[in-house]
Amino acid sequence: MDYLQFEITGRRDSVVEVRLAGELDLASGSEATVSLDQLLRTSDADTVVIDLRDLTYCDAAGLNVFSTAQHDAAQRGKTIVLANPRGIVSLVLDTVQFEQVVGIERSAGDGDPEASSGESDLSESS
Repeated sequence: MDYLQFEITGRRDSVVEVRLAGELDLASGSEATVSLDQLLRTSDADTVVIDLRDLTYCDAAGLNVFSTAQHDAAQRGKTIVLANPRGIVSLVLDTVQFEQVVGIERSAGDGDPEASSGESDLSESS
């Protein structure tokens, strides 16, 4: 089983970028919730972009992490955006129509492991 990595990868203007890697599930969900809550409380950014390109698994507990983060962000006048979901994570988000809960940004080739690297502006650190 992969462990979850949470890394702040960039800050620019009113946006903070975070990278999640590994598996987001019941075992790692509380760690992600605490990290996102702390970021929302301490950052002056209006938007938190969570790059999911390296997230290999996400179950209902993981979706709850994102939903809770969006709810908490909205109470603070902020927004959560999920970016670059791939593979099974993209499939899960699409299946439950999660874009109705949290904004989702997709790069070219999302969901296709044979596509180009899918690099986007969100992957560059500042």
